[in-house]
Amino acid sequence: MYPPPRQPNREPSPYPSDGWASIYGSNAPVVKRPDPLPPVETAFFFRVVAKEEQSVYSQPDATAATFLGHRAHGEVLRVIDFRGAWVRLAPETEAQVDERWEGWMLAETAEETLLDEIDDPEEHEKEFTKDLFRRVWKINDHVTSRLRDRSERALQYLSAGRVPPGKKALLPEGTRCVNSFWGLEARWIALADGEEYWPQGCLTLSAGYLKSGWEQPAEEARAGHWRVFAARPFGAHELVEVCPLAEVDLETCIASFQLRMNVVETPADEDASYTGKTGRVKNYVPLGFGMLYQQSIELPDVEINWTPVTNFNCKFVPVGNHMYIYTTRKIQADEELILEYKRCFRTDEGESINFEGFTPYWCRQEHPDCFRKALTAPCGPRKVRPIPGSVKFGKSRLHGRGVFADAAFKEGEIVEMCPCLIIDTNGADCMQDHCFQLPEVKIDVEGGSVLKRQSRYILPCGYGGMYNHLERGQGENVQWFYDETTQCCVWVAHPPDGKDELQRNEELCFDYGEAYWDAPHRRFQRPAAAQCPVFRRRYKAANYAVNACASFA
Repeated sequence: MYPPPRQPNREPSPYPSDGWASIYGSNAPVVKRPDPLPPVETAFFFRVVAKEEQSVYSQPDATAATFLGHRAHGEVLRVIDFRGAWVRLAPETEAQVDERWEGWMLAETAEETLLDEIDDPEEHEKEFTKDLFRRVWKINDHVTSRLRDRSERALQYLSAGRVPPGKKALLPEGTRCVNSFWGLEARWIALADGEEYWPQGCLTLSAGYLKSGWEQPAEEARAGHWRVFAARPFGAHELVEVCPLAEVDLETCIASFQLRMNVVETPADEDASYTGKTGRVKNYVPLGFGMLYQQSIELPDVEINWTPVTNFNCKFVPVGNHMYIYTTRKIQADEELILEYKRCFRTDEGESINFEGFTPYWCRQEHPDCFRKALTAPCGPRKVRPIPGSVKFGKSRLHGRGVFADAAFKEGEIVEMCPCLIIDTNGADCMQDHCFQLPEVKIDVEGGSVLKRQSRYILPCGYGGMYNHLERGQGENVQWFYDETTQCCVWVAHPPDGKDELQRNEELCFDYGEAYWDAPHRRFQRPAAAQCPVFRRRYKAANYAVNACASFA
C-alpha cells in the first residue's frame, strides 16, 4: 500500500545514537562539562551590585597589581579572605589552584558599595525553583479545573475550541509558562496605565495606527506582554535555547506589525557551506520562546570606555533552520534574558555569513539538580507530578520535525502551555502553517445571543505550532484548547484507546481538522489523499500538464 501508514516516533528516544547531530546536523551543540570546583576553605558569597563591571587584580593594590579580568553586575562571587576593603576570590578551576592563582576585588569605596554579601546561592536557587513550580502548579490546577467544567456555558466555549473564561481575579498573579527542557520561564507582565511596549508582540498599538490601516488587537490583548526569564543558573557562553525557525515570505512578514521585528536571515546558496559567505538569504521567524525575549536597546549618547551602553545578556547564532541563543555572561536564576537581536549577519561587503560550526556549548546532558528535584517533588496523589512544558522537539517520521514528550502524561494532564501572540491577517497569511484561527464565541441569552469574543488569529509561542497531524482514532494523542484568562494555548494529553498514558519520548500529534485541509493550497496535501482514486487521477493529470509544458519549453 502506498503511501505507507503514517506512524509517529515511538522510539525510546527521539534522538538516535548519534545524539544531537541527528537534529542539528554538523552544527550540533557542543557538550562541555564545566571544570570541577576544588575544595576550598570557608567561603563567603558576594554579589556584584555596582552597575559597571568590576576589575579583578592579582593583589590588593590597583596601582601595582596586574589586571586579571572583570566581573559583571549580578555575578555571584566566592570569597575566602579579606584585607581592608579588598576581598580575595576563591579559585574557580583546578588549573588556578595549581598556579596558586590570586584574584582581588574592591568591596566598597568611599562613594558606593560594589559587592554585597549574600547567603549561599545554591540554597537560594533551590527555594526559587520550588516557588516557581508552586506557581506553575497553581496555574495548572486553575486551568485544569475549568477544563473539567461541563456546564452549559462551558460547553458553548469548548465547541469553539476554547476553555471557558473564569474571573480574572481567580488567575494566579504572574501567569508563567515553563520550558523545563531548556530551563526557561515565560512570564506575563502587566502594563501599567499609559505604559507602552516596544517592539515584541505588538501588543501596545496606539490608536494612531488605526488611521494608517494597522489592525488593532482587542483591549485585553494589549494589557501586557510576555518576557523570558532564567529558571535556572546559566554559565557564560552557555546554550540557552535552540529555537526552530519557520521560513516566511519577507514581503508578507514585513507587512505584519507583530512579526516584522523578529525576522532572521540565513545564507541560501547551496555552496555556502564551502565558501562561507553568500549574497542570497532565506527569511525566518523563530518559534519556541524566540519571539518573547525582550530585545536589547542601545544608548549611543551614554558611553563607558568609548563604548555605547547596551543592556543585553544573550546573543544568537542562526544556522540552517535553527536559531541558537546563548549567554554573554553568567546569569542567575530569576534574571530576565535580554537578547541582542539582529536580523542578519553580513560582512563589510554585504555578503551574509554562514555560521556553520559556531554553535555555543551546552554544559549539561540533563536537568540541573535543583530543577530535577523540583520536577520530581511529591505533590498530591502522584509521586511525580508532570510539569506543563515537559516537551522537546526532534526529528519526526511524519513531517521533518515534531514535538515529543519529555515526561509521562496521563489522560487530561496538561502537556504544554504556550504563550500566544495575537496576530493580524498579514501575520496569519505569513504563518498559516503555524497559527490558529479562533472562531467567534456567542453566548445564548434570553431573547437572542451576545457576541462574547470576536474571531482572531493566534500564534502559539513554544512548540504549539510544530505538532504534527494524525487523524482522530489513528494516532492523535493530544488535544488543544485556548485559555481565555491566561491567553495561552493549552495542550492536554489524550492517549489513544487501550493506553493509560503517554510515554516519555513519544511524538505528540493532533488532528488538524477539515478546515485546515480544505484550504485551496492544501486540498491535495492531505496525508490520506494519495490513497484516493480521484486524487490519483488529478495527480496524473497535473503531472502530464507539467511534463507537457517542460517538453514545449
